[in-house]
Amino acid sequence: MIQGQPERLKPTLVSLLAGAIDVPSTKARSLINVVQTIDRGCEDNRLKVGQHDVVISAGQMVWVKCRIPPNMTQLDSVVLFEPQEDSVALTRLDIGEGLLEIHSKTSPYVSVPIGNNTWSDVTIPRVKSKSPFAAPVVCVRKKDGSLRLCVDYRLLNKKPVPDRHPLPRIQDLIDTLGGYSWFSILDQGKAYHQGFIAEGSRHMTAFITPWGLYEWVRIPFGLSNAPAAFQRSMEEMLDSLRDECCIPYLDDILCYAKTFEEHVESMRRVLRALQHHGVKLKPEKCELFRSEVRYVGRLVSAEGVRIDPKDLEAVRSLTNKTPHTVGDVRRLLGFLSYYRAFIQDFSRVAKPLYELLQAKPDTPRDLRSQRKVKGPQVPSRTPVEWTNDHQKILEELIGMLVSPPVLAYPDFNLPFTLHTDASERGLGAILYQRQDGKLRVIGYGSRTLTAAEKNYRLHSGKLEFLALKWAVCEKFRDYLFYAPQFTVYTDNNPLTYVMSTAKLNAVGHRWVGELSDFRFDVKYRPGKANIDADTLSRIPLDMEAYEAECTEQLPSEAVRATWQGNQAAKQRDVAWIAALHTSSVRDEQLLHNMWIQTISQNELIRAQEEDSVISHVMKCKNENITLTNEVRQEVPGASKKLLYEWN
Repeated sequence: MIQGQPERLKPTLVSLLAGAIDVPSTKARSLINVVQTIDRGCEDNRLKVGQHDVVISAGQMVWVKCRIPPNMTQLDSVVLFEPQEDSVALTRLDIGEGLLEIHSKTSPYVSVPIGNNTWSDVTIPRVKSKSPFAAPVVCVRKKDGSLRLCVDYRLLNKKPVPDRHPLPRIQDLIDTLGGYSWFSILDQGKAYHQGFIAEGSRHMTAFITPWGLYEWVRIPFGLSNAPAAFQRSMEEMLDSLRDECCIPYLDDILCYAKTFEEHVESMRRVLRALQHHGVKLKPEKCELFRSEVRYVGRLVSAEGVRIDPKDLEAVRSLTNKTPHTVGDVRRLLGFLSYYRAFIQDFSRVAKPLYELLQAKPDTPRDLRSQRKVKGPQVPSRTPVEWTNDHQKILEELIGMLVSPPVLAYPDFNLPFTLHTDASERGLGAILYQRQDGKLRVIGYGSRTLTAAEKNYRLHSGKLEFLALKWAVCEKFRDYLFYAPQFTVYTDNNPLTYVMSTAKLNAVGHRWVGELSDFRFDVKYRPGKANIDADTLSRIPLDMEAYEAECTEQLPSEAVRATWQGNQAAKQRDVAWIAALHTSSVRDEQLLHNMWIQTISQNELIRAQEEDSVISHVMKCKNENITLTNEVRQEVPGASKKLLYEWN
């Protein structure tokens, strides 16, 4: 198979194509479709070789007899000659320009002169297959409205030896963009189809069509080894430029630079490398010379990484959808989990939703016997009871996503600071760094407790130790392992000397062994929980000086009560509710996060009458009911406490 034509041939091929489609009776130039664009799925739009393969010896020219539809009025695309996948030297293929007479009622066979000026023989194969393999095929609609031919290779994917070439972690790619201001995205059109299948493997890609059995010459979609092979080829093409001015991730190439002049030069180098290997780009999908671009589903800029506002429209629509089955809840959580890096304590907040996916002890025996999956999860078709509490949790998660923070890029030359926290609901951690005098969030981390870890609630210190070990050794290991020094803040005082004490059990010594690979200090901050990094970023004092002076943490409930008391003192006849919210806003925007809502006396009376606790107290007082033993048994425990206070 020939590959990689010189740039000067491209206009010639286009002009040849334009003349070949003018019917019914016109002299025209034509070219043979070497690679057979079978992904088009349209027989009438291809020139086809005859019964046998055609071999063109090195340095020779032959006339190849081809068949063309007599009434062809449109040819969708030009398939250019491209070099062999393991060679870039075969780039001097000359196509003889023969004048062809095409009549609408005569034989569709025409002869095309093809010259081979390379040093190797060229074979023009047929694409019909006699393979013992056969896979079903289906066409799906692309975003641009065109069709994509998809083959079901599930059985084939179980047989080949897997290609273990690793795909880059998305977070690792994003972490390398710190300090850059200019970005460009280069996207390939039909990226997989720009590569070739090895001749010895083509028969295994055979698929069924209404016109017979065909096999792929180019790499199709659906093969399990295709992503790894494609990623390897892109990294080899851009080997000298990778991580210097560009990052390849499958068919997306991100180019970056600090200045516009550097970006122009880096773009020139990348485009030359792609041109040398015959890679084609799709102009409408490329973004050039931008201060902010969409890459791997996120918006990256000089400020940091954030969620694309276009994706938030789909997030807002979730509030109008009520899940009815376990499968609906699983899809909902899967969608939200993609953005969990932008949500503080995601696992803790979403824990009641995850509990809907777990099998309950009262699950019917026949339903449990029908389960095909192992573990505590139930089948997707199982109905769920979606309550108002679940809806409130969903709205809380969506509210966090609608105004997400902008995560900063890590600077490994600056020290990191880690906040850890633990509770019976799960573990939480925040990694941040002071950049340009501001405290910037690098990432959030959270997870729920396993069945064994839930027993740690009897030893709160062990839970806090677990949060420290998990955050350092697992969640943020990629950031902290190579850091020369970092600081961990915790609200558990015994952790400050955990690395030096010998009074630990076997589990504690094992955790200390894992933590010994890191260099860090543990500092104590009083309080029931660490304040989140967004709130800390709004403190005007220097963070290190502030934390050194901290002796007590004021809970948000105390702030809310103080604010409510001040408002009530101003207007004694009006009840007030104050709510304090924290988010990643600037100092001057802090007041906008605090809102006050007034409640009239009628609304307050109505709310008390509907309250499940206060209503019993009001009934007893209005009807002068004495608190006998019989009455105490009927009144809830919370109402009893209020009645005792009243008395």
